[in-house]
Amino acid sequence: MTFAVRRPPPLRYLWVALFEPVPFALTAIAVAWTAWARGRRGLAIAGLAGCFGAVVSAELVLKPLIDRGRRRFDGVNHRSVHFGSGMFPSAHVTGAAAVAMFAWLILDRRSRLAPLFVLLPLLVGYSVVSRQMHFPSDVLGGLLLGPTFVFCTLATARAWARGSHDATSKGEAAASSPAIKHPRDAYPASQRESA
Repeated sequence: MTFAVRRPPPLRYLWVALFEPVPFALTAIAVAWTAWARGRRGLAIAGLAGCFGAVVSAELVLKPLIDRGRRRFDGVNHRSVHFGSGMFPSAHVTGAAAVAMFAWLILDRRSRLAPLFVLLPLLVGYSVVSRQMHFPSDVLGGLLLGPTFVFCTLATARAWARGSHDATSKGEAAASSPAIKHPRDAYPASQRESA
């Protein structure tokens, strides 16, 4: 951790500011709009829900459960202080990793932007550690939570869409059954009612 404090990444304040609540929301909406414009509406809705869900679960579920104070280095000593919300996982890194996973799923994986999707959450994580906002374990938690939440949300949406499509197609098959179209002819003559 002291290495990150002594050798901060370039533009460390920018990387953290990009994933404050409003810029994060605008970035996630822009990525969802890109998916929508490419005709991948289901991916746009599920991916946006996954991005927001990851950050909300980090802030409102995991941070209160794992409440831990922050340590600040003042140049001589480490001091433990408790301010703001909990630390684990880093919501900045969770948001960056979730948006990166969402964008990676939208764009072609062979795109020239693919390395940026790996680098962006790592830069945000290094920046929050260098600013002493989080421990490396908080960054690791965000790197795991963000993409996992987005991927699971998309997998659930796809399974739900397949399930509703299968139910619809089964209903159409049952409705087009000869027993429904001509119920008298569907049964053997011994079981038919006499008219």
